[in-house]
Amino acid sequence: MKPYFFLVFIVFFLIQFSCDKDIIEDKHPEWSKVTALKNKIAWESEAVAFIEISETKTLLSIPANVHNEDGFWREGLSFGNIDLLIGKHIILGSLTDTLYARYTTLMADGDVVEDRFIVCEDVENFIDIQTLDTIEMKLSGNFKVTFIRDINDPITNPSLPDTIRFTEGSFSLKMISSN
Repeated sequence: MKPYFFLVFIVFFLIQFSCDKDIIEDKHPEWSKVTALKNKIAWESEAVAFIEISETKTLLSIPANVHNEDGFWREGLSFGNIDLLIGKHIILGSLTDTLYARYTTLMADGDVVEDRFIVCEDVENFIDIQTLDTIEMKLSGNFKVTFIRDINDPITNPSLPDTIRFTEGSFSLKMISSN
């Protein structure tokens, strides 16, 4: 009876170890992050860059989400329609037909939008790709973007400021093909 018990224990241990390893591998790499000063306070998010290949273009999108200690989604900073080219790319607004940026806060268990912010077009907003490695699938650079409350969105959380400034932003990301 003891050899069977030992065998069952070993099988259970191997299954448990392999499941934990799968969970760890599904998370973003520790180095895949977006950091900035948000209204002069340190801000950080795990993130990845998604490569979107179409018939005419190859574009990047970067969703950087912040979760609370319970794992609920609280903030979403995203950039989209970024040309896959090294250099400074000017963010024109929050529309999806050009290079865009968005900032949203969320509440409840992370599935309810709290407040939406749009790009303030009166200041310089950019994302600057400094390194692009399509072999290792790594991307890095910096950004600066200022958001203002979307006047078409009712204010849910009046304690939030009307302007959100991301300065000294940097990213070092893993790239993943979304196709």
